[in-house]
Amino acid sequence: MIVAAHRLFQRQGYERTGFSEVLAESRAPRGAIYHHFPGGKEELAVAVIRRSADDIASRVNAAASASKPSLALRRYVEETIENLEHTGYEAGCPLAPMVLEASGWSPAIRDATHQAFEGWTTLVSAGLRRSGVPAARARRLASVVIAAIEGAMILARATQDPAPLRAIIAELGPMLDAAVA
Repeated sequence: MIVAAHRLFQRQGYERTGFSEVLAESRAPRGAIYHHFPGGKEELAVAVIRRSADDIASRVNAAASASKPSLALRRYVEETIENLEHTGYEAGCPLAPMVLEASGWSPAIRDATHQAFEGWTTLVSAGLRRSGVPAARARRLASVVIAAIEGAMILARATQDPAPLRAIIAELGPMLDAAVA
């Protein structure tokens, strides 16, 4: 059910996704959703956020094995482009719609998305620090990288074009490498 909700939230957002669609997509019996998520759709959304956070953290860690920050960024962004193109630009980060649609009224969703973004920022910052970037600068650059990728995914989906993501590679990659020097 989490995987099905994840796909649905990516494609159509939190508000437009109903339990019946999650059940149909996951092929779970009707009672399963309330058994596993007694807190309803909000609890399911928090589970999706946590799963997404873990998935992205794994991708960040895999990319971080590159020899320099620009290569790590390139690996991550190129994989993001592949994912967007594979879905016909229908599926971006599932956190963005949940932040925009539900964080104003749901403290649980707001806290879960905050923790996810904070976790990703910490991972990117740690990678930059391992490359020799001072801690305070690494933290600021990590925030810029996360914000740029999230924004570029939205632009890429809107335009059906990976150019905004490729611009991150071209512009932020050299900046990250220069921070090491």
